[in-house]
Amino acid sequence: MLSNDPFSDLGFKLNMILLTIAPALLSAGIYLTLKEATLVFGQQLSRVKPSFYLYFFVAADSVSMLLQGAGGAISATTKDAKLMSDAVNIMIAGLVFQVFSLLVFAVLVVDYANQCRKNFGQLSCRSKRMLRSIWFKLFVTGTSLAFLCIFTRCCYRVAELWHGWGSKIMRQEVDFIILDSE
Repeated sequence: MLSNDPFSDLGFKLNMILLTIAPALLSAGIYLTLKEATLVFGQQLSRVKPSFYLYFFVAADSVSMLLQGAGGAISATTKDAKLMSDAVNIMIAGLVFQVFSLLVFAVLVVDYANQCRKNFGQLSCRSKRMLRSIWFKLFVTGTSLAFLCIFTRCCYRVAELWHGWGSKIMRQEVDFIILDSE
């Protein structure tokens, strides 16, 4: 017998789990970009070693993905209401951790950009030319937009799951299409 509630469908839940985990994979490319930028513009301007960006934030995203995946797997396979609620809370914990680590990353990016701005005179001629290049500015704009989309989507997913599967926010089709398909 088929259920009339699409939010109880295993396929729907698996799709939602994959949509929840996807931003962590995209974020790794952005972390790598900051690592490479610190190598190009000057490691001395960074408060942390360039390798920190990639290792720390990929590790943070891995923890986030494990929590989200574990919560999603439990959620997709249980019929018990209490266990379902616990599973959603595990997923939310993973998402909140991801939002927090993205905020820390954003603070470090802004700090590094400010250090580059303050110490512009110390940058190499090659770095100065790159900073003035329209292509580099477009790249930074695109990367920033990608980061903002990932961050917004993660915040949306926290709100969406906050009241469990089938919450009011999850049932808003326009919001769901816009914010879950970023």
